[in-house]
Amino acid sequence: MSKRSAVIVIDLLNGFFKKNPTLPDPLNEQALLKTVRRVVDAGRDVGVNIVFIKDNFLPEEVPIDKHFKIYGPHCVIGTPDAEVVPELDPKPGDFQIRKKHYSAFNSTRLDAVLRELDVRRLYITGAWTEEPPEQRDSPYDPMSASSRGMPPSSPRASSPAMSMPSASCTTPSSAGASRS
Repeated sequence: MSKRSAVIVIDLLNGFFKKNPTLPDPLNEQALLKTVRRVVDAGRDVGVNIVFIKDNFLPEEVPIDKHFKIYGPHCVIGTPDAEVVPELDPKPGDFQIRKKHYSAFNSTRLDAVLRELDVRRLYITGAWTEEPPEQRDSPYDPMSASSRGMPPSSPRASSPAMSMPSASCTTPSSAGASRS
């Protein structure tokens, strides 16, 4: 791992660990948080950028957002639900990027931050990262667009970190085994 790497932690927020019947909690909660904490700590130890992606919604969206009609209100900005779980202990210098869509790249600052940091390798972990790369609203948008032959200049293939052949996408189950 190097400073040109980033650990991206997706949606490990208080609002996803509430035993909400309409929004299932991640499986094996304690094992997941312990593994992700180990990945985050290892990254910090060697100077890797840490980026927390936060599924966040404005309070005024609660009565109108179609997402809430399916899953109920969750991760509303200004509530404890919208914050990273305390087990991961975000530090000054970590990036916390809000998202409203399933994709961490859709209408967020993630691409710009990765470019500004000159990130070339990603380690992706967190919850709900198992969607297939072909899914339109996936955290892997740029990589999947690139793999489908979309030009790198395409908005859906714009992240340098993800469009490079050496990009690494790591889920918690394989995070400990994947080191570069």
